[in-house]
Amino acid sequence: DFSSEVSTAVRLCDGGIVLVDAVDGVGIQTQVVLQQAYREKVRMCLVINKVDLLFTTLKLTPEEAYEDLRSTLASVNVIMSSLVNADQIEKAGLDADGAHGCHADDEDVDTDDWFM
Repeated sequence: DFSSEVSTAVRLCDGGIVLVDAVDGVGIQTQVVLQQAYREKVRMCLVINKVDLLFTTLKLTPEEAYEDLRSTLASVNVIMSSLVNADQIEKAGLDADGAHGCHADDEDVDTDDWFM
């Protein structure tokens, strides 16, 4: 667990690389790092590592490897979407029932920053 080091480092950098293992996928620590980086508005670049192991160790076909990588990417996008949605709900002042609390300024979300 290196979340305190990540928290400090995130505040000191302009961007970061999020490294996800192709075989293991998105872990709980990756979710924490994504959350901290999002909170600090750090631009992130996703790198999927150990892609070769999909073929050599797991013996996947190219189509299966593609679907596995696509699933990994989708997992990261789900995490990022949930962070953005939670942020937008908070900014809109919505409570748990969906009722408006204090009104916040309408602000568009720049989806170009998401991983593709």
